Amino acid sequence: IQAVIVQEGVTHIGAYAFFYYTNCRSVSLPSSLVSIGESAFAMNYGLTQLDLPEGLRKLGDMAFMSCRALKRLTVPSTLETIGRNTFSSCGSLSDVTLSEGLTALGRLMFSGDRQLKNITLPQSLEKIDDYAFSECPRLTEINIPDSVTTFGIRCFSRTGLRELTLPEGTTT
Repeated sequence: IQAVIVQEGVTHIGAYAFFYYTNCRSVSLPSSLVSIGESAFAMNYGLTQLDLPEGLRKLGDMAFMSCRALKRLTVPSTLETIGRNTFSSCGSLSDVTLSEGLTALGRLMFSGDRQLKNITLPQSLEKIDDYAFSECPRLTEINIPDSVTTFGIRCFSRTGLRELTLPEGTTT
């Protein structure tokens, strides 16, 4: 299977639904989609194209973990919950845009994304959880919004960052 096309009207994709479809190159998701379950598309090594639809509210743990060919990602403004390891070990992921409305980055969210270089964080962001950007050596610059008050354990460990300015009012 080289393409997954989810029809309009589908609201949820269950856990492991398309897990380990190694030849899958693209996924088309409907605007009716509200949630994607744990590891639903994990280990789709060939996945290069992914457009998360507006209306999506929840991404489960490891939903797109180890999608090694995925290069770019835009997270919709409707997304409220992102689980742990959601985009970890996506070895080609270099550009990420997180839309306004998102308040927290989950544990290990982008961990091991060795090509991650550009990321746009929303002004609505309040928390960056444990190891969120660990093992991202090409991440040399990041603009932390003033709204972020909580930083998890080693959230920027083993990155290429040389300097990090924390916003006033940071609690951890």
